[in-house]
Amino acid sequence: MCDSGGYGAIPSRIEGTDVLVTPANHMAHLLLHCEPHDAAPIAKHLGLSFPDEPLSAGRARGWAALHLAPDEWLLIGPQEEADAMTEAFEEAAVQWPHSLVDISDRSLAYDVEGGGAERLLASGCPLDLAPASFPVDRCTRTVLGKAMVMIWRTGTQRFRLEVARSFAPYVVKLLSTAARERD
Repeated sequence: MCDSGGYGAIPSRIEGTDVLVTPANHMAHLLLHCEPHDAAPIAKHLGLSFPDEPLSAGRARGWAALHLAPDEWLLIGPQEEADAMTEAFEEAAVQWPHSLVDISDRSLAYDVEGGGAERLLASGCPLDLAPASFPVDRCTRTVLGKAMVMIWRTGTQRFRLEVARSFAPYVVKLLSTAARERD
């Protein structure tokens, strides 16, 4: 447990009958903006996989590329490779204009997993998170309660939830309350 201001004791781990929420490992987060037609050659140059379809994720070489907007990809990968990846992007800038910003410390991430993961997130999210509507490697920005979050389905019963650091105590408390009420 940790104390987080006016939110009282915030659990670092939430366990329900059929769900587990844990802090995710800290990863590098690089936010890329480029012309959509430049994404494929940049990805090829870097040996990465950028999905063509918005709101989907691609994975290669330990990195994930989440296509969050027509000209925006969030790259998530090993923290120790962030500098090398940034340097590789600088080389690519000669051919393909882009903007790359390291936002690794902007948000906190949580893994939400288990048979009840979908229902737990749905307790505060207006989206249909059923696999038919939100399959594996679907991602989007949305709200959870009153906080802006990014949700990425990383497995059949597993999601990655990213939230701005300032909203993390609120989101964790919301999920903790929802998990307790479901049990």
